[in-house]
Amino acid sequence: MPIGNKDDRWVFDDMDSVDLSIPDAPHSDEMVIALVLSTGGRPNARVKKPT
Repeated sequence: MPIGNKDDRWVFDDMDSVDLSIPDAPHSDEMVIALVLSTGGRPNARVKKPT
């Protein structure tokens, strides 16, 4: 699942992703709803924030 900045989608420090695996789901009568949250940007990001 992609993670980004909620206010500015082009802040590269905040772009990241999370691998998500749900074994044996969803079945034909089910739906998977997933939410990924972050408290900050990537540690040691290589791209500077725009000014």
